[in-house]
Amino acid sequence: MILNKLCTVVINSAAILRESLAKVNLFKQKKLLQIICFLILMSNLHAIAFEEKVQILLVNYNNSAPWNVNKDNTEGLNVELANFLNRDKKSPYTFKPEFYPRKRVDYLLEKKDVPMVIAWVNQKFFPNDFVDKFYWTKNITEDFQVVGSNKNKIVEYQNLESLVGKKFSAVFGTRYKTLEPYIRKGKIIRVDSYRFDEALTKVIGNENSLDFFILENSFLQYLKKRNNILFSNKNIYIAKQPFSPPYGRHLMVAKSDKMLFQYLNAKIEELNIDKDWKKILREYGQSNQE
Repeated sequence: MILNKLCTVVINSAAILRESLAKVNLFKQKKLLQIICFLILMSNLHAIAFEEKVQILLVNYNNSAPWNVNKDNTEGLNVELANFLNRDKKSPYTFKPEFYPRKRVDYLLEKKDVPMVIAWVNQKFFPNDFVDKFYWTKNITEDFQVVGSNKNKIVEYQNLESLVGKKFSAVFGTRYKTLEPYIRKGKIIRVDSYRFDEALTKVIGNENSLDFFILENSFLQYLKKRNNILFSNKNIYIAKQPFSPPYGRHLMVAKSDKMLFQYLNAKIEELNIDKDWKKILREYGQSNQE
């Protein structure tokens, strides 16, 4: 687009130059040539300034708060992050928040033909041979996982063996490497739901047909902040022993786009000290990020 605009300017300018130089003396020819060159340069800069930005999908596959709060994908930290990044008027990119199920994300990552960034992820969420194929930005937030159960049917997690014989309420697409061997052998029964609030309801709701769920501390803090009915009914029991050590959540960028990675890494440094961003985190119950 820039090249086309520049070529048009050069062609038009050349026509004017030929017509004008025939009518003026040598001194005026030099001055006119300088003016034409200046106009070409300014036109090029103008074209660059108004060049369309590259649209990047900011993809989140966590179909739960605080990352994705509603089914329309119009509220949540993924939308807030896209809005924050789009405040940069000088950025060569524009970011569009999207929710895709994990299987679709895996498919698109294999195809490598969609310009996108996977948000709120950690290396441990992916196979080891997959991790090295991508850039990983600095932490946006930190998180850890806990085991929850019904207070009337408490599961006091101590180690993996303490979950044997239990029914696990999970969400489609989520992966728990340490539990997989137990699930494959039938020692732990996994039952999937489409959304995390549905998975919780199967443990702490009226049916309470399943025994336990695994949730991120970020989600737990969101429930507390919003006085969510799932938490306010006080049926949730959180085991004292965390299920996982703390881990960072990053942006995952294809190695074919180093410039995008460098841009995002720099923006995260700004984000982590930005007062407006910290206020947003508090609104979603993530005040521990300060």
